[in-house]
Amino acid sequence: MILLLTALGAHAASLDLIEVGGMWGTPGATDATALWWNPAGLAVDDTTTFVAEGAPVLAAVGWDRPNPDYGIIDRDADGNADAETYDYSGRQDLTFLGVVPYLGVHSNFGVPNLGVGLGLAVPYARGGDSEPLQSIGNQNIKTGNITTLYAMLGLAYDIEDKVSLGVTGVFLDNTWDVSVDTESVTSLRDSVAEIVDDPVYWQDADTENTGYATNLDFQSLKDTAFTFNVGANVHPTDKWSVAVSYNHGAKLVNTGDVKFTFACPPEQDGGGRFGSALFGLCNPATEAVAAFDGTAEIAYQLPGRVQLGVVVNPVKKVRLELMGAYVMWSAFTDYDITTKLTSEAVLEGQAEGLTLTRDAAQNAAELVSQNRFWARDNTNTFWTGVDGKFQVHRLVLAGARVMYDHSAIPTTVLSTNNFDANSVELAGLVAFKPVKSLDIGLSYGHHFLITRTVTDSVLALDINPEERNEDRTFWPNANGTYSGGIDRFGISVRGRFGVEED
Repeated sequence: MILLLTALGAHAASLDLIEVGGMWGTPGATDATALWWNPAGLAVDDTTTFVAEGAPVLAAVGWDRPNPDYGIIDRDADGNADAETYDYSGRQDLTFLGVVPYLGVHSNFGVPNLGVGLGLAVPYARGGDSEPLQSIGNQNIKTGNITTLYAMLGLAYDIEDKVSLGVTGVFLDNTWDVSVDTESVTSLRDSVAEIVDDPVYWQDADTENTGYATNLDFQSLKDTAFTFNVGANVHPTDKWSVAVSYNHGAKLVNTGDVKFTFACPPEQDGGGRFGSALFGLCNPATEAVAAFDGTAEIAYQLPGRVQLGVVVNPVKKVRLELMGAYVMWSAFTDYDITTKLTSEAVLEGQAEGLTLTRDAAQNAAELVSQNRFWARDNTNTFWTGVDGKFQVHRLVLAGARVMYDHSAIPTTVLSTNNFDANSVELAGLVAFKPVKSLDIGLSYGHHFLITRTVTDSVLALDINPEERNEDRTFWPNANGTYSGGIDRFGISVRGRFGVEED
């Protein structure tokens, strides 16, 4: 079942998934969800537990964009506006649909105060499909699926039934599938500038013209890494406990294949079409375009986090937990993106009907191969919440949760590619107990994403090399209004064996 759910993880959710294990998972957990949340919890409960959950997630993010100000179009550089106009305003909708899995087991194997756990989880997942596909946000994202799978092995020991210490070793398997457009008119302009001093034909507004777009289809870039979680759980009585853990971050360097697909410049741009033909990118006579197979590397840093849970059991059938975390998202400042192309790939994928020399193919390969950054500028942030479990009947458990998650992305670099917002989640759980040792749970949670209005985007495109931003912010201006929401449905089975009474 877990392999099936993992395969369905595409387009799973929005950002940092702080609901590993669903409504069962908290920093103070003492069942199999403690593997990720706080491994010390594995030794607090001398029973054998397992948790399996599949969580269908539906999410949507919308961007309403005003027309960016690229100034007038002046092809002759005479100071007078031409009749041409542009309008890159509109709306992009990203929709997400998938299943987020969790599977964990833990036991003491008959050794008092010992805890050993094994599990699989997806703490990070991003993705979505753009509607319409040809939209204002194509240079942010067209389609995507970025999933980080955690395989975990945990060990804990409880000292004098008072203080438990634990550690989890984590193997990360990361997959990156993204399709995104990028502008190519600045490269075309710079190539011509080597022959003609200060070419004036191309204007700032051309940087978002789809006739100068190159599609980059990153195809299953992969990386693996190792990290760890450590934690402590102080529980002097059955009435309360305090749990604190540290989840270490990880550096990911995803590598794999990328396909470059080019467009023919607009028909009125005779010089651009001729230049594209020289590089094998477009055959103006037939509108045939090139598709090159290259390699790519995308690197970034996942954050570390400190998590805290204070658990109170005022009566036997009630469990309350105040919880939260401080997340060091500032470690993730940029995507570091490298694309490479060989002359052989250019010769093989050049536009049909063209015949490049090897020197021309080498020039094209050097033009397309790049190393650049994409700003995220994350800041350290936090989330906090309250979780309650209530045994309302010997066969029925009810749960409720309220959480607040603070945004890590400043408005200056916000886009649909890295959308983040302050959010409030309300969630509920009903678990039925068909037999004493088994809970079958149904949960639902909704994330209310607070609308963000951006008027200070530092992202900008310029045709003049002297006016261009550094590459990490050389992306289309992202002013506008962002809104959305996330719905999470949890279907879980939770077992607890080796105890006389619940």
